[in-house]
Amino acid sequence: MVRSFDVGIAIICVPKDAAQSVAGRIVSLGIKAIWNFSPTQLAVPSDIVIRNENIALGLAILSHYLKRRKKESLPVAGADSRTNPPQALIDIFARYQPKREFLVRIMEDTQRVFGFLSQDAVGYIADFLNITRDKVLETAAFYPMFHTEPPARYRISLCRGETCTKNGSQNLLEAIGKTLSISSGEATPDGMFSLETVPCRGMCAHGPIVSINDRILDVKNGDDLARELRALMSQARS
Repeated sequence: MVRSFDVGIAIICVPKDAAQSVAGRIVSLGIKAIWNFSPTQLAVPSDIVIRNENIALGLAILSHYLKRRKKESLPVAGADSRTNPPQALIDIFARYQPKREFLVRIMEDTQRVFGFLSQDAVGYIADFLNITRDKVLETAAFYPMFHTEPPARYRISLCRGETCTKNGSQNLLEAIGKTLSISSGEATPDGMFSLETVPCRGMCAHGPIVSINDRILDVKNGDDLARELRALMSQARS
């Protein structure tokens, strides 16, 4: 049948355990494109074009739409395209099975792409894994590397390791506080600057280490740092 009709594309919709053997049979018949709906990744030769569909993701997105429409008292028909998840988030979901064990990894990937975990992203993650939004937010609160607010334009990171502390990191911290009126874990009201203190970064010979947006500053004391911050403030206003 395949040879008679010159079939070029095969669609796989079989249980996960059978998918790989079916794919092997398809390849042996000379078919060069596979559309895979089975919940597993298939190993095929490099000359085979394959597209993997994530049905669980599709159901999660539909569920998210329905919940939002009910909450906002909007009709399901005529969905506003603005509620579509970004393609980057869909790509992240496609790399994982909808299991709770992947929650932290999905959150890490999401924050890496978008810079923080937005309320919309939290909702999509919760729907994809069939858990509550509160569970996602609780996880974000437990791990200090997660942020649910947009990152500041200038992210200040100050090492508070033992060597940096001896070399004057406290003076730098005080300079930041006087110049920007923020403490560790806080951001300026305009969202321009944020500050976090971090453990030893393994660069003790050059301490105290302070960086802005991962760029290490060449400052010797609090006055030097204050000048750097004021320069950025002036630059932001211009």
